[in-house]
Amino acid sequence: MAIAGAVALFALSYSVEAQTARNPLPRIINVSGRSHISPSLSGDGKHMVFVSNYSTSGKMVLKYAQQTSPDVWTEPVEIAAINLPGKDFIGGHWLSYDGSLLFFTSSRGPSMGGYDIFFSERKGSYWTPPQNVGKPVNSEAHDGHPSLSPDGRFLYFMRCEKMDNEKQGGCELYVSEKISDTRWGEPQKLPYPVNTGDESTPRIMPDGETLVFASKRPGGKGGYDLYQSKLTNGQWSAPKPCDYLNSDDDDLYVSVPAHGELVFYSALFRDRHTIIKAKIPEELKPSKVAMIQGRIQETNTGKPLDGVAQVYDARTGKMDQFVKTKPDGSFFVMIKGGEVYDFSVSARENHHVYFSKIYDLEGLEKSVIEDLDLKLKPCKTGTAFVADDILFEPFSAIVAKESEVALLRLSKLLRDNRGAGLQIAAYLPEVRMDTVPDADLTEIIVDTVYLPVDTMHVADTAYMETGSAGFFFDQDSLTEFEPCADSAQARPLFTLRYTYHNDRTEKQAAAVRNRLIELGVPERLVKTAEFRNLESMLDASERQKLRPGSVVILLDQAY
Repeated sequence: MAIAGAVALFALSYSVEAQTARNPLPRIINVSGRSHISPSLSGDGKHMVFVSNYSTSGKMVLKYAQQTSPDVWTEPVEIAAINLPGKDFIGGHWLSYDGSLLFFTSSRGPSMGGYDIFFSERKGSYWTPPQNVGKPVNSEAHDGHPSLSPDGRFLYFMRCEKMDNEKQGGCELYVSEKISDTRWGEPQKLPYPVNTGDESTPRIMPDGETLVFASKRPGGKGGYDLYQSKLTNGQWSAPKPCDYLNSDDDDLYVSVPAHGELVFYSALFRDRHTIIKAKIPEELKPSKVAMIQGRIQETNTGKPLDGVAQVYDARTGKMDQFVKTKPDGSFFVMIKGGEVYDFSVSARENHHVYFSKIYDLEGLEKSVIEDLDLKLKPCKTGTAFVADDILFEPFSAIVAKESEVALLRLSKLLRDNRGAGLQIAAYLPEVRMDTVPDADLTEIIVDTVYLPVDTMHVADTAYMETGSAGFFFDQDSLTEFEPCADSAQARPLFTLRYTYHNDRTEKQAAAVRNRLIELGVPERLVKTAEFRNLESMLDASERQKLRPGSVVILLDQAY
């Protein structure tokens, strides 16, 4: 099949479902008179790999571009270290959500048989020599169109009876789970109703549970159509057609960055194949996510640290993700919304203060993309930091259940740094006091004032003994109270004046200390303190974390 015919396989009609807002990418990507297909974007939407015949050879090759600002892209460059026209399956590539790995389909050697899945790592502007993923993902059949889940644990792909570098046939969808840094588990065929006999080009979305794929099942608009299925409690839902994209032609490829609002795809537009972005209908959007990426370095030297990023379900304490940092100290996690998560990044040797944060993603209305440039301080006497992951129940000194993972992490820091102790304080920028209670003013100071009985008023229920006379004060009536014995024996009594305030910092610090002791930390290693000029103890990045009720930790020598 000629290139023009091959490209037709990837065409999506621009005129179909015209009510969906669509915009072609700028001309630096969509060069006039040339074909551009199969975009694959990183999670932050800033890196893109696609196929174009605007190349030195005039053949369809992989190209890479970077977005420098909204709708502004760098000049695309050919990925010379990978391209092998005639051997590579056109469009059969996938850029990982962290933008560091490029998977693609090729019949080059070394081969397990037919077409295989290969990968290359991006290091700046350099791509490493391709490596075969190996068995059991690759088989004696044709394996291709890989798609890596956001957490890097699952590789979705198609296994086909027929394949050349332009088309495929008799394909089914599979998934393989990673069992080590270099090994994948035995692939499992996805069940019905996902597989019906001729499915291809799987694309796992940012939430890690929504799968978009192409199928020739009955009821489509013509050729391959795009469908969407969601994995819930181990079961795949009945696929829904993506009719806002489907056309009379073969519809095959989509890419959705982490924000989950836009889909990137290729379509026939003004007589050429063009890369377009379109708004996803609300009912087909993947679940909202928090994408967190960054780098950890040593504060004093700026050198990258060997570390791990960890995500826990804060309520159950169950680990959700464990991600090793790369040699440059970078990390990347994608967390699906709906729960409260404990997120942390720490050095492996645990002799540096970790970074931690609670992400409350319940009811997440919009996906979050956060970049963190972290400089971890060494554990030494005098180092102070905000334990951003230790929370309290509202308006109380009760440590929240969501902080249990945080307290275990803090106790581990002590175990790994022998001779270290902790001083614990809770932060309050301003103490408020009032005689009128409200939701945040819950604690009392009692004053005693002597008054004649006939003028006494009390705003609480109490019974007071006064020698031979007793007086009962009704909370609801708030009227003058008569003695319930002979009034002649009455004497001046005290009344209660309640002064409400919000300063529970001493109790909060004590609650943290007590829970650490319950977790096995020796009492001599932890004590509470009232820090003066607390802000001056912290650097600028730590001061930004401070809020009422923040727990501040000062590393000290063991007591």
